[in-house]
Amino acid sequence: MSDTLNLHLALLEAERECLLQALAETHGILEDACALMGVSLRTGYRLIAKHGLHLRRMVVASLPPNHAPLDTSLAPEETPDAPL
Repeated sequence: MSDTLNLHLALLEAERECLLQALAETHGILEDACALMGVSLRTGYRLIAKHGLHLRRMVVASLPPNHAPLDTSLAPEETPDAPL
């Protein structure tokens, strides 16, 4: 069987591409990406796991080029202005 005619592989690839596109358009916000795709948030998490994706990496990768860099050096409990 040829890979170009394998429906299962084609569907997996289309599903992954749709998910990646929705996440890119919503800057990695899974809830918004799920709404855009017309699926539940639970399904969104299942798709993330199924395709071996990591949301944190996707958020950073999907930020526009002119976006201010994210400061990830401080954890929330280490932020000076954080309420106790």
